[in-house]
Amino acid sequence: MITTAELHRVAEKEGLRFDQAEKDYVILWLLSGLARSGAKDHGWVFKGGTCLLSVCGSIIHGGEEFSIRVG
Repeated sequence: MITTAELHRVAEKEGLRFDQAEKDYVILWLLSGLARSGAKDHGWVFKGGTCLLSVCGSIIHGGEEFSIRVG
């Protein structure tokens, strides 16, 4: 986890509102945890713009949701 101050710096650097940067960080954190948990081994497929941006390592604000296909 990063501090609020660090998140404010990222938001300013990327030209985002703080709430956008915070939401993006939480989504990236959640996706990272799911990926490490072996979700892929259970047929989970992450798709959509937010996931694609996340996989590319960008903090550019995408959508406010992500899509998952299970099975």
